[in-house]
Amino acid sequence: MIDGDSLINFTPDAGIYVLPYNEIEMLLVDPEVQKSVYVGTQASKDDKDLLENLVTTANRSIIQKVKDNKALIVNTAIKDNLDAHSATLRVVPKQMADSEFKFEDSIKATQENLINSAKEYRKKTTEYLDQAIQSEDIMKVLKVCNLKHQISGQLMQTMAEGNYVSFAETQIADNEDLQKYLREYIGLPAQN
Repeated sequence: MIDGDSLINFTPDAGIYVLPYNEIEMLLVDPEVQKSVYVGTQASKDDKDLLENLVTTANRSIIQKVKDNKALIVNTAIKDNLDAHSATLRVVPKQMADSEFKFEDSIKATQENLINSAKEYRKKTTEYLDQAIQSEDIMKVLKVCNLKHQISGQLMQTMAEGNYVSFAETQIADNEDLQKYLREYIGLPAQN
């Protein structure tokens, strides 16, 4: 299982499960995880209105934090994409045997390729993030949000009036219904 890391369109290989969140910390703020935490800390399981209000308030705060940090999110996504892309760039030894081969030309072509890739990724990521923010679709926001410490480590701590991360981890470890939901949402095979 791996983080989504801004992989907006990624088809995993067999046995590789990509989280539907940019970072694993975003799993901790999934609305179902939030409900489970709030039932354990601030609300009764039967008080559905209060639970929905707590989750809605938290999600609006998350979306506002994302909106306020949009440039950072987009630029970090571009950096991660370029890091992954540049790690695959290689000069083929056969090319070096050619008397006409010049590293300078290869570097220039690679540079142009990286610039074009960054421009295209910026456009794609910005459009996706704008649409997610506009629609207030928290699941789409969590798919590209890379503000792991600002969201789960800071914002949610104040929203849950305590150690949110610890509460969330405990709920995931102990709540079989939550585990089933997450397994199905992530696409993991059923547990025997």
